[in-house]
Amino acid sequence: MSKLRRGMPYFVVALICFASAVLSPHALAAAAGGDGFGSIAENVTGNLSGIAKLVSALSYLLGGIFGLLGLVKLYGYSQNPQQVQGGLKVPIVLIFLAGALVYFPSVISSSGNTIFQGGKPGDIKGDDSFLAQ
Repeated sequence: MSKLRRGMPYFVVALICFASAVLSPHALAAAAGGDGFGSIAENVTGNLSGIAKLVSALSYLLGGIFGLLGLVKLYGYSQNPQQVQGGLKVPIVLIFLAGALVYFPSVISSSGNTIFQGGKPGDIKGDDSFLAQ
C-alpha cells in the first residue's frame, strides 16, 4: 500500500499534464473567438512582429551586457592575471558572444529577406522596426 501512495503524486501530475494537453487546443480555440486552429494561427502570425521586436531588443541588451562584462574581465585579467579564473579565454569568449548577439538581428533580417525573397511591407522585421523607434 505504501508503494501505491508514493507513486500517487506522479500519477496525478501525469493525469493533469495529459488533461491539459488534450483540452488546451479547444480552450485556446474558444478564447481566440474562432472555431479551430485557423484562428489560433491567425493570432500567432499577427503577433510575430512584436515577438521579432522583443528578440531584437533582448539581443541588443544582452550583447551590451556581455560586452561590458567581457571588458571588465579583461581589465581584471590585465591587473592580476593569476587571480582571474579561466585566464584570458573568458573575456575573449564574452566579447565574441557580445558581438554575435549585437549582429543577430541583422542576420535574422537578412535571412528573412533571402528566404522570403524580399517579402511584403507588413512582413516580420526584427532589426529595422526596432531601430526606427
